[in-house]
Amino acid sequence: MTIEANPKFLKPTVPKRKNPTMLIRNVPNDVDDSELLDVIREQNPEILASNECWNESRVRFVLKKFQHVRTVVIELHPKIRKNVNAVGSLKIIWNMCRIEDFLVINRCFQCLGYNHRANECTNTLSCYFCAGEHKSDNCSYRENQVCVNCIRYNKKLKNEAKKVDVKHKPFSPNCSCHSYMRNQVAARTDYD
Repeated sequence: MTIEANPKFLKPTVPKRKNPTMLIRNVPNDVDDSELLDVIREQNPEILASNECWNESRVRFVLKKFQHVRTVVIELHPKIRKNVNAVGSLKIIWNMCRIEDFLVINRCFQCLGYNHRANECTNTLSCYFCAGEHKSDNCSYRENQVCVNCIRYNKKLKNEAKKVDVKHKPFSPNCSCHSYMRNQVAARTDYD
């Protein structure tokens, strides 16, 4: 049976791209996560966009928390992101908060792989330092840092010339596998 013969059976669609995420630094702890978008909207009229755009925005998670401030990752509609980038920072209460693009890359801290979390992981445990099958806390080879993702990648390759360096931390900026994942996430993000 072809799609043309029964058009209601399958409908081809273009996958919807994700809204961009941004990192906001120095968000006062006095402002609750549930109030944060409203405070941003009230105190930064220059970034305003339609209500539809704001309905697609949300606080994703807190990255770091300090005594008086925290770093928050928010998801914004592309139009709001464009306006925020034009301004460069956000007013939140009495703070001028720096803001920058941030890619949320789904990582597992059990096997150190991508596209799943530790509570969903079916792979073997991997050490952050030596890529062995033990907890990183128990590692006695910490000085010989290697990347388990690049080791796995190299094992799949038959062409020796295409193998990548493994002497770096997993998830580091100079990791070939991490760079690939960053590019994949960026390609699925709607910046327009």
